[in-house]
Amino acid sequence: MGQSYHDLATRALACYQELPDPDASRKQDKRLLIAIGGPPGSGKGRIASKVAKLVNQSGVSCSVISIDGCSQASHNDTSSILPKSPGWTFKGAAAVDVVQQIQKQTTEANDIKSPFALHVEDVDSHALNVAGDASIVIFEGLYLLCEDLPWARISSMVNERWFVEIDPDVGRQRVIKRFLDTGFETDYEAACTRYDENDVFNAEFINRTSKARDVTIKSIDRRGSTGSSY
Repeated sequence: MGQSYHDLATRALACYQELPDPDASRKQDKRLLIAIGGPPGSGKGRIASKVAKLVNQSGVSCSVISIDGCSQASHNDTSSILPKSPGWTFKGAAAVDVVQQIQKQTTEANDIKSPFALHVEDVDSHALNVAGDASIVIFEGLYLLCEDLPWARISSMVNERWFVEIDPDVGRQRVIKRFLDTGFETDYEAACTRYDENDVFNAEFINRTSKARDVTIKSIDRRGSTGSSY
């Protein structure tokens, strides 16, 4: 179903307000965890960022953390990185650990460092720190709703599971444009080949295995629509 940024922010705030009051004896604080998954080019990071901005404007603190970490030690060596690689090349267990860490942590004023390096084409898109005192934390990443282990463990740790759907052709063009805009590829044909030999299979796998969803968001091409889009 289509959702505007405002609708999503409103849902996040409502879900946060509906959380039970914390157990003071266990020093727990109220915190809503949201996982946003979806295929390459679906706009997960942009959606998470826009929703967080609206939530923060309402007076409730909200932070975003990207879970799309490379298995390589550094994202600076572009020769060894497969952008948006298959799930087994990601630090799935580390992703589970980060979500669990934030789930158990009290809302104290500190920062949690993500163990992940950004994908080279996303280097300007995300901040990897999440404020420790945030009342709402949004995780965004390709495999967050995947039903395969270890990713499947995340579903039970979060309060809300949002999946972003996108027309395959639109997603393909977005990713190809990203390759070119960031210099990951300098040739259009090479960018197309990279997508067709890698990302398309990841997209199909993510769409097939991401079944547990509380919200389905339709990501559409702004150029072809007059309605809400991502």
